[in-house]
Amino acid sequence: MPRGLKYWICTGVEMGRFLESVWVIAACAACLGIAVIGAGCGGEGTGDFRGSRVEGTEPGDCEDGADNDADGLFDCADPSCEASPLYGGSGTGGAGGAGGGLLCADVDCDDQNECTTDACDPADGECDYTLVTDGMTCDFGGLPGVCGAGACEDAMLCAGVDCDDGNECTQDVGDPLDGQCGYADVMDGTTCDFGGLPGVCDTGTCTRSCVTNALCHDCPDELFVCDTAADCFGGYVCVDSGCDTQQGAAIKQCQPSRGGSCTNVAECPNSTDYECMKVGAGGERCVRVTAGCDGVTESYDCPLGFSCEGGTCVDRRVPCDSYLDCPKSHVCRVTPTADFCVRTFQTCHQDEDCAGLGDFCADVDGDGTKECAGELGSTGNACVNASCGTGSAPVCEVGAVGTIAACGDYGLCRFNNDCDTGFECVGLWQDGRKECVPTGGICDQVTDCSLREVCAAPRGGGPPSCQAGSQQ
Repeated sequence: MPRGLKYWICTGVEMGRFLESVWVIAACAACLGIAVIGAGCGGEGTGDFRGSRVEGTEPGDCEDGADNDADGLFDCADPSCEASPLYGGSGTGGAGGAGGGLLCADVDCDDQNECTTDACDPADGECDYTLVTDGMTCDFGGLPGVCGAGACEDAMLCAGVDCDDGNECTQDVGDPLDGQCGYADVMDGTTCDFGGLPGVCDTGTCTRSCVTNALCHDCPDELFVCDTAADCFGGYVCVDSGCDTQQGAAIKQCQPSRGGSCTNVAECPNSTDYECMKVGAGGERCVRVTAGCDGVTESYDCPLGFSCEGGTCVDRRVPCDSYLDCPKSHVCRVTPTADFCVRTFQTCHQDEDCAGLGDFCADVDGDGTKECAGELGSTGNACVNASCGTGSAPVCEVGAVGTIAACGDYGLCRFNNDCDTGFECVGLWQDGRKECVPTGGICDQVTDCSLREVCAAPRGGGPPSCQAGSQQ
């Protein structure tokens, strides 16, 4: 075949226009023993067959002399190359020069911004950035985000979400990852409002801050809770409130010392164990400042309702709802946290020491020691045994409240002959005072009874027995 014909057949674009199938090109190259010329799109050069790729999708596709997409069309003769943004049919190709698509070959346009579309311009190799549509999702530092004007912003999934469950015992938190509310229990023991009463959190639920019972009807104020007397103000003692924690531990509270009123320590039982000091908002009292107690000074040394037994104040508070729950010679004493029976015959120094127990401080039994006493009828005077004389009602008997008294059979005495027939004079408590009670009792003194019980004649009368008040 003449060289001119071979050249014409196998030359660049003319060959691509003349030949329409890959076997013709292959045959031409084989029979003429020449390399295909014009492998570049629009220029001169040489090319060869380099395997199978899709035309126009990678740098070099349209100038490598290969049919990468196996459609029988090579390089710029393939419409895919003409349409490729990498080439656009303008490459010089082969060894004759660098193709236009090669300008973006090693260009990295990634700006690490999810809110832009990153692309290299094949015309000049420069990066172009296009903002994505506002509202598209993105990663805002590990939190959900949205694109706005090309920037990733916090999606604020919790904005406007109210997670308050109205429970003081949970921590209410909105999850910024999904906008959902989460609830975690606060630490057990955290204080809370239990329907207007003091409460504590227990596994995410507000409960009463204490366990109440017949004696302790309300939880102590947190301001007065104590472990020892050192936690209390001067002149106050740390006493078992009668209530327990939810875990069963006793709750103690500070309360004023019971000592009689005084103006100086000379009016106290002695100057070794006592000081005359101001107690709370009240006046000065004889306050025991040494440990322990003495039966004779029990009214000074132990809180109301406690008995001095073996040098220790022992709880003898008997729960009550009214005086009817209390035995003879006792009244129902109401306090902020507990209501309990209190023996009215307490040692006193002045009338003011007997608030709630009687209107007077007088020597009822004539032994030289004063105790709280009620008014005899409406005489305006304290009821003392000397006012009753002898006969069937020889002693002062306490009425429904300590302020009322009348001559009767149950009351303080010194000897058996101070009592009515069938009664005996017995020292039921440890303070040395004795009372007229019917014979045949099943207890002789308070120590014969269990804690929070007293040895006394029942409210309706009869021999002394262990009385437990409203808890019976």
